[in-house]
Amino acid sequence: MLPCQILPNVTLQNLIPGQLATIRSCIDAIAPGAPVGFSTWTQQPWNPFLLKWEVEVSPLSNQSNLHPATGAYQPSFITSNYALPENQPDLSLLAGQGALIKAVDVYSGSSILTSYAQSHLKEQLADYLADPQTDTTTDVYRHMKMANDILNAADFYSLSQSLGGFNEALLMRKQTLQLDINDPLGFDDYQSFTQSVRNAVQGESKSAPQPQWDFNPIRCGIMRILRLRLVDTFGQARDLQWSSVITTEQMASAESDDWVWLPLRLPQPARCNFRWLAANTGEQEMNDHPATTPICGWVLPNNLDNNRLIYDNQGKILGIINERAQWDSQAPGCPNITVDAIPNPHLQRMVRYLANQGESFVANFISSLDAALANIDPENFAQHQDLALLMSRPIALVRASLNLELQGLPAIHQGWNNFRQDLRRNTRDSNGFTFVEFPIRLGEYQQLNDGVVGYWKEKGDGYEGDIFYTPQSDHITDAHIRTHAADPAPLRQTLEDPPLMLSILLDPRGTAHVTSGVLPSKEINIPLDQYTAALQAIEVLFLSTPIVTDVGKINLPLPVEAGYQWSWAAADGTASIGKVNLQATFAAPQEIREGWLKLSEVPTTPPTAS
Repeated sequence: MLPCQILPNVTLQNLIPGQLATIRSCIDAIAPGAPVGFSTWTQQPWNPFLLKWEVEVSPLSNQSNLHPATGAYQPSFITSNYALPENQPDLSLLAGQGALIKAVDVYSGSSILTSYAQSHLKEQLADYLADPQTDTTTDVYRHMKMANDILNAADFYSLSQSLGGFNEALLMRKQTLQLDINDPLGFDDYQSFTQSVRNAVQGESKSAPQPQWDFNPIRCGIMRILRLRLVDTFGQARDLQWSSVITTEQMASAESDDWVWLPLRLPQPARCNFRWLAANTGEQEMNDHPATTPICGWVLPNNLDNNRLIYDNQGKILGIINERAQWDSQAPGCPNITVDAIPNPHLQRMVRYLANQGESFVANFISSLDAALANIDPENFAQHQDLALLMSRPIALVRASLNLELQGLPAIHQGWNNFRQDLRRNTRDSNGFTFVEFPIRLGEYQQLNDGVVGYWKEKGDGYEGDIFYTPQSDHITDAHIRTHAADPAPLRQTLEDPPLMLSILLDPRGTAHVTSGVLPSKEINIPLDQYTAALQAIEVLFLSTPIVTDVGKINLPLPVEAGYQWSWAAADGTASIGKVNLQATFAAPQEIREGWLKLSEVPTTPPTAS
């Protein structure tokens, strides 16, 4: 900003016609040393706005597209070089891997400089220092205050920017201005083709092919900065010099200070597509309409009888899978139906699977559910400890689809020779990167707010390999149960694969997390209004055979559960469900009864308007 002086008592009339003399007399009256709106230009001002960069990249060699023996990525390129560690968002290089291509790939580009980083950091520091909960006695506070003073100094000004166009360069494209697609000199017969291409591109062409560069659609390996040059608004250039490169701990290289280790990423925009599927409409995604709930049914572990109660998605009981892996739908309130008559096909598939696996598997399955629920403690849920001794938490059976998606068509090799070969075939050369398998982790072990109890990969009318994956459970010795200890990321997905259909057992009060190691972790949950009514409708049955009680009454010493009530139903269904007296008496004549105890939530009475 230029400093200015106000010229008092000067009007437009005073400046006409002797304006020059008036201005000079006012300037002469200004005290010596006072700032005025004049400066002498002795050289071109330095106002940098552009950063030109040049880097070299050495990708991994093992099974990569640049290995002379392969020429294309192998499907196991990632899984043979990397692992997705437990509770970590990024892939980690396996021990003994990391050999690099002997040759280097050189890329260049330019970035527009901005002062946003400085202003953004100043705002964050100001918020930190102004927070009343900040401890002002620590070294961290002192360093933060020092950094804040430096950033706010009048003579301190910084510009920053990422290496703009680096991801494009890995795809053999250089960010640059492009002319609109047009052929003004073309024949009329060719104009329709030009128009078709223009409509397909829709002005999105912001980069130009670079046939001499190398194709790296999966970013990995190491990078070294070769040259940096600043360009100002008058075209002046200045080459930058540096003695070391400062990186994050994740990107630091132990071999050299000027190497930057590149975490494995996809240069092309991509996403992890994880969506709930509506329970009753095939592959339709869930939306805000109540009819599209992803909940197919409910499973409630009964710790007292060591069985599993099965409910529909409205909370109405359908039957019981007992400890012998047998289906029983004759308990009070059950519709007395077979497994094949369960209305929801996905709930029916799960019940049939459990019944077919046998008694040993069901015992291990029950143990895995209990172990998983012990590691799940959603922040918006609290349960009475005495109630937990009788029954566990209701678990929802939900469905979801999972796949990796690219924005637009896969990137292709821009080399001249590859283009020549593409003209003779019906496909474009992408070096097979869309067929590389990515490890994916569903659920996070001991992350209390993660509600994924377990899941199956759907295949036809059953589950792939009859394997139940339980990421929150501790080790279970069973060939058909896989815990986090066996493989933290057991799912595999390529960019070409269709969506993976999953049947998930979920504590609906928690969330479901998906991590791929190359994209941000995805987190989804079920809206509260999709399951609240069902949870309130769920009733728990306990087989009680036999009991001794007063004639015509049900007197049993049962625990008092806040918000719940006990009732009774005869085993043969002849006696209606009645209220239970929670104090046992022995004065009246006694009788032996067999039946079911039912624990249900006391319905709440909505408040009346006053």
